Amino acid sequence: MAVKKGNVETTPPVEEKREVVRDEYWQLADDFVQIVNRARQSYQERSPGREIDFASLFMGSRSGIICMADEEGIPKITVTGEETDNQGEKRTQRFFIGLQAGAATKDKAFLSANLAKEETTVKEFEVSAQGHRLIREAIDKAKEVGEKIQRKIDEENYEWYPWHHVEPSQMSINEDKEPKINLDLVVSLVASGRQVIKNELGAKLEGVKVLFVKWTENFEYADTDGTRIDHVVPRLGFTIQVKTKDGSEAFGAIRGAMGGMEILGRYGDVPREKDESDRDYYVRVVTELAKEVAKEAIDLDRAQGAGILGTECPVILSPQVTGALVHEVYGHTSEGDIVCENRRSKTAHLTLKSRIGAQVSDYPNFTIVDTGAPEMKLGRKRIKYNFGSLVVDEQGCPAKETLLIERGIQVNVLNDRFTFNEILEGLKEEIAEGIRKHGLTGNVRRDKYDMPPQVRMTNTYLLPDENGPNSLKEMAAKIPKNKKGVYIKTCHGAWVSPDDGTFTIHGNLCYLIENGTVTDKPVKGVRLTDNVAKFVGKIKSVGSSKTIDRTFTGYCGKDSQWVPVEGGGPLVYLENAKLGGGHYRSWSELVKEYVRQHDQVLKGQRTRDGVHLPEFAEEIDKKIPQAKVCLLTVAMPPDDEVDWITGRREYSEFSLRDGELIEGGDWFE
Repeated sequence: MAVKKGNVETTPPVEEKREVVRDEYWQLADDFVQIVNRARQSYQERSPGREIDFASLFMGSRSGIICMADEEGIPKITVTGEETDNQGEKRTQRFFIGLQAGAATKDKAFLSANLAKEETTVKEFEVSAQGHRLIREAIDKAKEVGEKIQRKIDEENYEWYPWHHVEPSQMSINEDKEPKINLDLVVSLVASGRQVIKNELGAKLEGVKVLFVKWTENFEYADTDGTRIDHVVPRLGFTIQVKTKDGSEAFGAIRGAMGGMEILGRYGDVPREKDESDRDYYVRVVTELAKEVAKEAIDLDRAQGAGILGTECPVILSPQVTGALVHEVYGHTSEGDIVCENRRSKTAHLTLKSRIGAQVSDYPNFTIVDTGAPEMKLGRKRIKYNFGSLVVDEQGCPAKETLLIERGIQVNVLNDRFTFNEILEGLKEEIAEGIRKHGLTGNVRRDKYDMPPQVRMTNTYLLPDENGPNSLKEMAAKIPKNKKGVYIKTCHGAWVSPDDGTFTIHGNLCYLIENGTVTDKPVKGVRLTDNVAKFVGKIKSVGSSKTIDRTFTGYCGKDSQWVPVEGGGPLVYLENAKLGGGHYRSWSELVKEYVRQHDQVLKGQRTRDGVHLPEFAEEIDKKIPQAKVCLLTVAMPPDDEVDWITGRREYSEFSLRDGELIEGGDWFE
């Protein structure tokens, strides 16, 4: 059953009537219920600041398939198989398995343990036993930090807001409808994609990376509010990255969630022929994607530099680039933890909370939603297998469709139990009432088990204006003929500094607009840069649903954590958009350095204040900590993406060795 609100229609992911094959460790969620409740009862105190308000246990793991061609072009597969335990039961191997305990007093604390440092499966009894110790450690830590907050309340009149509690839910979720993928087909697709690139680019080619990934995100969760979840959600991606000998970087991807190989055909731009086999169809899809990437690389090699556009000009954003704009400019500034941290920041130049209930866009039909649903209908365009989709978030709250901006007015933000009440304080009553009625939005996510939960976007879309232009040609005709403009067709990604509002979108392949027409003259190096606070009047036209083709899929980095996300919408016309100058290294090098520095922060090798990228320094105030910059990328470097999926970077406070929790990990030692 579809649910329609305004002109957006979402399809709940759990409506389908079918038997759920539960995650193999589902019974641990039942154990966690007992553990957290007993721990709260056993360690409860009445001293101010030390009262236990909330406790939780979360076990996270991933399994799946990774296939990437090596330097010689030979596809190499990493796949989690099956093991047989002492009772003869088969267990699916996991790339990693870890446990996180959370506790809240006047403040909150999260501690984690790597349960399978040298293994690919775990024993339930050992997990339960270590859950008792880990939750006790987390409670002790929460009491310690809670006392500090209580002293600030008593001595400094510190503003503190109670945590929000919800009605409990119990759910078993498994959206993995194709757990076993044809490995021969995967190898064939990776090899085919690479060969097409070589054939199309020939001597122009410097290097090519083709990557297929299909993984499941598994977790068991329980808390003292009574919520109990066991959960399996699959994601799949096929990506091609190319570099030419002239230094051009081109990229193409098809990604999605809550499906199997059919995700490769999600955009419908390669129609399936009658009686066509899966292999033949998917090879054609990959071939077309590779040809697109090769053409982009060729056009970039012959492209003019962005200097021909000056420092300001009319800009049209493709649907993919619209997704990046929506995510950075309107999404991160609507994440509750960022909003709350911003209002307490001593370095912030922009007050994000003041945007709630205020006009954030002058365009009359400007509406943005964030939804965990895997299928949506935006106007007349249906989008399926949305890459950032969730059924429930990682604190057990159902993932909702949240209307963030309605006709230019910010009406809600994404939240969690720790930010909900602070967000409500001081808002206009009609806005506050709408937020209270909507409740928790279901946007709590983690990079993995060894990172604290954050408020994160899922799939964020600008809704079409059905009275707007129906094509790129119509949109371009709005630009005065005496002005040069640019159409940003693809982008590498974007970043935003929430504390001062500076944002930048890094265009990749663009085309010059002359005489109100998009030409075939490619332009490269276009960087759209502006400020959230000054962007209210920049959007002059939003296209109809006929202009929506593809979406932006990628990874979002925030405070050292990465999550898969999607964004999109129709064509968008910006009047007199500001273009950035200065020197930037290649986008792939920028992302790699961003990942490296944040990895060093987590390992204690660099302070948060020590995060510094020259590209950010050119745009944002030097007093703003660069560690707060959120970065969206269409692609991680392939090795970093593989490391992320398999959890090779590990930051747990504890490890399970010989049946005991040992403090510190390899990085710690």
